[in-house]
Amino acid sequence: MAASNVGRVLNQLRLYDEAKSLLCATVPTSRQALGNDHRLVLELSSIYASALANSDQDGDPSSKVLGDSVWTAAPNLENMVLAQTIYEDVVRRMRRVLGPSHPTTRHVERNLEIVRGNVARTRAARLG
Repeated sequence: MAASNVGRVLNQLRLYDEAKSLLCATVPTSRQALGNDHRLVLELSSIYASALANSDQDGDPSSKVLGDSVWTAAPNLENMVLAQTIYEDVVRRMRRVLGPSHPTTRHVERNLEIVRGNVARTRAARLG
């Protein structure tokens, strides 16, 4: 539980590298101890995906992908794709465990849609 609180605070402080470092180690351990569908594992995975989605190539702490209506970051595409993959897995599991109308499920679904859009924009920008 403490890791989810610390991870969330690190994300709020835009210390995404620190959040990624913490959660990269914590998620697998939690998954092994509690199982893939445990609510805490889903929460930690979602927070990790948020840190990945918000980390950008130049480390500019003023840019933020999730939570702002304006897309200002120049994200690392690899991190964005990994965040998308994690969010897709978490959403699938949350729908089954918590239900599709649960507020947490809906929140993570919105984050997934934001990340999908940002991945598409990043890919388009690199092609154009």
